[in-house]
Amino acid sequence: MFCLKRGTRRFNELQRSIPDISRKMLTQTLRKLERRGLLDRLVHPVVPPHVDYTLTPVGTKFAEAVALVCEWAQKNKGILKRVNFND
Repeated sequence: MFCLKRGTRRFNELQRSIPDISRKMLTQTLRKLERRGLLDRLVHPVVPPHVDYTLTPVGTKFAEAVALVCEWAQKNKGILKRVNFND
């Protein structure tokens, strides 16, 4: 989702920007995000096919919220190291 915050991306662009992800895993993840209404998929009727992915308005809001949590976690690493999440 964070790769799509900057705008529409094609499948191969997404795959290149996410290290060590397989085509299968990226495809499954994109399909799941689309089913949940977080991104839109546009297939261009050309050969070879081109597929564009874009965050929906809901996906954009969700990505913003997750980014805030990630930012907080980065700033509070010390606190997080002391917390036992297994209880």
